Order: sequence, then C-alpha cells, then structure tokens
Amino acid sequence: YTNVPDERLIRWTHRKTGKPVLVGEWSFAARDAGLPGLRGAWHGATVATQTERARKAANFIEKLREMPYVIGYAWWQLTDEPSTGRYPDFEAMNYGLYASTGEPYGTLVNAMAQANDKWRHDEQQHESSMVLVNPADGVHSSGGVWEERQEDDEEDEVYAECVELTGDLSIGTFGLELCSIEESKHHHHHHHHYNGNNHSDTIRTAALQLVDRLVQPLVDREEAKRIAKRYVNDVWYADSKRQAPICCARLDDWMNRCATVRPGPIYEQAIGFWLWPGSYEGQPRPWSLNSFDEKAYDEEAGSEMWSRTEHGRWLRQPSWQTLDESDKEMSGRWVAALSLVGAACDIKM
Repeated sequence: YTNVPDERLIRWTHRKTGKPVLVGEWSFAARDAGLPGLRGAWHGATVATQTERARKAANFIEKLREMPYVIGYAWWQLTDEPSTGRYPDFEAMNYGLYASTGEPYGTLVNAMAQANDKWRHDEQQHESSMVLVNPADGVHSSGGVWEERQEDDEEDEVYAECVELTGDLSIGTFGLELCSIEESKHHHHHHHHYNGNNHSDTIRTAALQLVDRLVQPLVDREEAKRIAKRYVNDVWYADSKRQAPICCARLDDWMNRCATVRPGPIYEQAIGFWLWPGSYEGQPRPWSLNSFDEKAYDEEAGSEMWSRTEHGRWLRQPSWQTLDESDKEMSGRWVAALSLVGAACDIKM
C-alpha cells in the first residue's frame, strides 16, 4: 500500500529466491466513493478522487512492468468493502474495482486495462528482454534491461533486513507500548512537564542531538527535522523508567544497523503501521501538530468519525484533515519518537 512499488525489496526478493516475482496485494482507495475509509491501509495509498486513483494504479502497473523479474500482480480487491465495515475488524474501504452495487469504477478499470495491454504487448514483442536473471551466476538479461551490480545487491540486502527490523520496531515494539511515548501538554496538569524536571531536560537535550543524526538519510530531512524538534521540545516526552528492556535492546540494534539506510516505500509503510492514525489502535496523541492545543482538539471532535474495532469497542477516529496532516508529519514524528526513546534508553550513535 504505497504510491509506487518498492523496487529494492522486489529486486532483493528475486535475487534471494531465484524465482520470478508476483506482487500479491496492493491497491489505492479514493474518498469520493463515500465510504468511511476507516481502519484501512491509508498511509501511502489514499487519494481524493477516482481519477487520481486510476492514474496512481496505472503508474504502479507501469513501474512493475519495468522490472523484468516481475511477472504480474494481484489487485486488492474486486468489490468495495461494505459501508458498515467488514467483519471482524470493521474496515470500510474503497478498494474495489466495483462498487458494492456492482457498478464498475470505469475510469480505474479502463486505466488498468490499458496498462495491462501495454504489458502484454511488451511480452509479445520483446520476449528476449524478459529473460529472468539467474542470481547464482550473475548473468544479466539478454536484452540489457537489467544488469546486476554488486553494490545494488549489498544495498538491497541491508534494506530488506531493515524493512523487517523497522516493522518489528514500529508495530511490534512501539505499537505494543514496550517503548513508551507520552504527551507533554502543559495545559493538561496530569501530564509531566519538561519544565523543572532535570531528568526530562537531560533526555530532551540528548534527543535533539539524535534528531540531527536520524534525519540524515531522509529526502525531506529539513522538514522532518523541524517537525521532530517541535515534537521533542513541546509535544512528547519519554521517561527512562517506562521503557521495557526489550525496547531499548531493539532500538539500539535498529539505530546501529538501520539509522543510516535510505528509506523506501515499504520502509515508510512499516513506520505507518504504528503512527498512521487511521489504521490501528494505540497511536500517540496528538495525531498532528495542529491538534496539539485544546481548542483544536475541541473543534476536531466534531468532525471525527466513530470506528468499531474487532474487540467490539467503538473508537473515535481522526478526521480526513487530521489524517492528511499526520501523513505529512510522518517522518518527523518517527524521528521524534526514536530520538526521545533512544535518549531515555541512553543509546549513543
């Protein structure tokens, strides 16, 4: 559920297995379908209109077609999920090629059909360029489409490993609250503050130093740094006593192995598993900087939607505006969380 296929991870999968690759699940959803759009994989896969949805889908297929080791894909899914939510997690998303009424999304279907026709045409006209690479002997495709490079192989190996570690750190460590981030709102008296707390001030200072290091591989590093420092200074805090030993161990391992790795689409999706407020439970509040002050919280409450979870509970979900804002702040929020918990764990880089 990303804007484009993750070429590094797909290429690594092919080389590792020596097999052709079929991308088994991907999709885009649009808000103009009128579905609530709750609890789905919106991060990286949400658009405003069916026209944009069709354009994104066609571009995704085009990118897959350019990879000679990819032989096809499977779109998720044939029909939209019901507006009341599927059972048991009550996800209600516009993933379908067809609406629940049976009507096709014509713009999307036509765009995908045209992209598929181009793929078939290439296979028929340029079969020699589609010869799969044998990763064991390093032979490149006979048509010169792709030539193995040792540096690509090594980089892909590290990237694939870090995608797994990032997912484990995101949803399997932060998401399970083994790492603890708390909201430091000065007008909420039951929260601790940095002010007057020497221990917290020490953690904050160390976290700001980690921010400068952790933003380096990011494309949007300056904006991510600005957002991360705002969260560290004014929004979140971390207490060293609240971090589970396994949290500190996993984060230390991640920082030493993956902190300098250039992120890619699936890497960013792994971050979203924990921080994307439209998908799962347990994301740290606030969801965006604009919803930090109390007035914004009150205004936001009127536009939020209720989502039923698989446990039968009803949760208040963020509005579309907050989802968009949170998406734009995703990298900065991730860096802030890592930096604060890293400082609380006394991790050095």
